[in-house]
Parts: sequence; C-alpha cells; structure tokens
Amino acid sequence: LIGNSMDEKIPRVPMTMKNIQQIVETIAQTQIIRVVAIDYLTIIEGAGGYGANDRSSMAYQAAEWFIRTWKVPHSAPRILVAQAGPHVADKKYAIPGLQDCENIKMLGAWANIFISLYRPYSQYPNSPITNLMGLPEFTATDDKAIMYFAKVKKAKAQLAFPLTWNYNDNTVALDMKLFQESPLRNTVGELQWVRGSLLESQKQLSVQQMLTLAV
Repeated sequence: LIGNSMDEKIPRVPMTMKNIQQIVETIAQTQIIRVVAIDYLTIIEGAGGYGANDRSSMAYQAAEWFIRTWKVPHSAPRILVAQAGPHVADKKYAIPGLQDCENIKMLGAWANIFISLYRPYSQYPNSPITNLMGLPEFTATDDKAIMYFAKVKKAKAQLAFPLTWNYNDNTVALDMKLFQESPLRNTVGELQWVRGSLLESQKQLSVQQMLTLAV
C-alpha cells in the first residue's frame, strides 16, 4: 500500500516514518487496521542513500520507532520483515536467531515474537537433513520450509514447525508426516494458533494469514 510497489497504479511515497504514520492513520479513519507489516526497513527515512554506518543508524531508529514507539491504530499487531545477516549462511543450518538480523541486532530483544523462516533446500538441495531442531530426518526438497519460533513472550519458544510451501500460490500447510514424528506434537498446545489453525483445520494458509495468526 505504501512505498515502491510493483503495481504502477500505486503512487510512490517517500518511505519516511512520518509519511508511513500519516498514511496508516488516514486509512484507519475508514477501515479497521488488522495488521501492519513493513519490509525493507533500511529504505525508511532514505537510509539506503547513506554509508554503511549511517544506514545501520537509520535502520536502528526506524526499528525502534516501529516496534517500541509508534502506537499503531486499532492496536494492530505489527510485523517487521528483516533479512538475516550474511554470516548466518556460514551456519550448518542457516536459521536466523535473535541476534542475526541484518543492520540491527536489537530486533530480537524488542520483539514479542521472533519467527525465522528457513528453506533447507537453499543449502542442501535434495539432500538428507538430520538433527534439525528435533525434527526427524527428511529430504530437503524445494517445497520444504521450517518456521522457527526463537522467541514467544509468555509462551514456549524455540519450537520449529515443518511446513509444506506451495510457491505457485504462496500458501503453506503444516507437514503432518514430519510433525507427527516430531517431539513437537506434545508441546504444540503452548501455541494456540498452531493447534487451532494448522492442526485442526488442515487447510492451506496464505503466508499473510500465517504471519498474522502467528502475531
């Protein structure tokens, strides 16, 4: 809705904190805001035009404003999408942790919920994956993804859920075979949305629905 969209009908608006806040508050006058998501944090406030140190400083300010300061209309949850730092690729399994966001390491500390998405296929295409977050061995095919909860305030964290990801329509579903063989099945009750939305309904969720439920 805001920013540099691929849809040419959407006017391009400078990504400043002030503009984002004003536009969202204008939308909130006629519609209920259910969730606010921001991607490409580093372009907010013109951060992309600065050197590395300035870019990190601007990203820090934008993140602090978005997560800790701005009172989003209708008390909507906010999602901040961040890339992992390049050092994460050096891990055996490149799952970002609380300190692994690019440009700013405080995101994990500030967030109520911290979710990492990982595709084993990107590191080990069609290879066996073993000892990954307590999951049974599986083959890293193109449709396999891992949703890792590194932090969940007031609930159990450090849980990894195996997903089947359909890239044609961008939907996900819980990989029931892997899940049923995993010790996670005995702890999933701590995350109500997983039990209610992914286990009981057994339907495909869009990525937007998945992240909104998780928040």
